[in-house]
Amino acid sequence: MGNNCHCKTTINRDSGTQLVCDKCPAGTYVSVHCSPTTVRECSPCPSGTFTRGENGVQQCHRCRAPCPAGFIEKAPCMATQDRVCTCPPNTFLLKSGGLECKPHSLCPPGTRVKRRGNEKEDVLCKPCTKGTFSQVESSAMSCRNHTDCKALARLLLTPGTRQTDNVCGPPSATLSSVPPTTPLGPAQAVFVQETMMSSVSPSLNGSVFLFLILLLYLSSQQPFN
Repeated sequence: MGNNCHCKTTINRDSGTQLVCDKCPAGTYVSVHCSPTTVRECSPCPSGTFTRGENGVQQCHRCRAPCPAGFIEKAPCMATQDRVCTCPPNTFLLKSGGLECKPHSLCPPGTRVKRRGNEKEDVLCKPCTKGTFSQVESSAMSCRNHTDCKALARLLLTPGTRQTDNVCGPPSATLSSVPPTTPLGPAQAVFVQETMMSSVSPSLNGSVFLFLILLLYLSSQQPFN
């Protein structure tokens, strides 16, 4: 026989000699062994049994029992495969042992889903990074960016956290909407100084005088219109 022969070595029960026989394909079993004059005979696996690949077994393997309560059948029992049971969607099998499917955990506010759950593992949560937040429990959502109040030309009233968004106020005033300040001329400055000096008590004249000096200095730094 060639090198590509799918064979199995067996012993002839009558003569005790070693024989090399062809294997049976998946979904069948050896119903009659080969002999020096005959080839091996294969028969289909009975209902409820299977063989996965080429084989020399004399009987098929029995399929697993029907899936227990709380599980679903992922793959049915067929002549070429065993029955496969798994947890329903959005649940996973507890690793502590036993036959129990547990619902996937919900990531709390302030966290995001780093790894989605499957039939074997629970959801893995991770805190939201700086500048992002989540407000609801979820097994699938990610964190959202804080609202950019500045980009909306609004005032930031309350900074956001991992659990809350930024709170923006009404539109903020722009520089273009603020009327320019007209600096005081020399005559106006003298008038203001005399008026204020005459309206305060003598004990405050010194402080008011210093304030007016500062005011006049600041006014002199701006060009007149």
